[in-house]
Amino acid sequence: MQPNFRGSSGYGQDFRNAGFGEFGGKMIDDIADAGGWAVSQGLVAEDAYCIAGASYGGYAALMMGLKDKARSRCLVSVNGVTQPFAHVGAFELESETGQYWERYLGLNRFDSEAERAVISPAARAGEYDQPILILHAENDLVVRTGQARLMASALDGKPGFRSVSLGEADHYIGGSDVRAQVLRETFAFLNENHPAR
Repeated sequence: MQPNFRGSSGYGQDFRNAGFGEFGGKMIDDIADAGGWAVSQGLVAEDAYCIAGASYGGYAALMMGLKDKARSRCLVSVNGVTQPFAHVGAFELESETGQYWERYLGLNRFDSEAERAVISPAARAGEYDQPILILHAENDLVVRTGQARLMASALDGKPGFRSVSLGEADHYIGGSDVRAQVLRETFAFLNENHPAR
């Protein structure tokens, strides 16, 4: 299932703009609602789904592991943000990219470090019980590889955690070799942690 949460493109500007300021908030709620719907329809077992995503989807997979711990059995993040405020700090805030991320995250809605930590998987790494697979490209200029390293450091020594470099790939994991690597790593992880019934 691939839910289209507010903030997604392809459904008009209003739908996309509804996600601004809801990074880690209502955008994640939309995905949780989709998961609940899938359970209610009998499409997935109540306590048995894995969540995988790339880019924002990778971040969302990690956040869903915190929001819906009872049902999320394992998590896969490909080139995902793990510490949103460090991510924004990688760009000049005066630049077009920096202003986009500032607006998308809604930086002005946070008054304290504790509030910021709520939307940071790396800051909340101690709360994870599920196995986690992080895949990251070394030449990612959208979500810098430092995001994966932050999470790897925070999860170091945790059972079931694995971090895999995708070598010199970029954010979009172009090329059949690297895409095949992502699929191999993901299928092996799923077979180990949540095999098909």
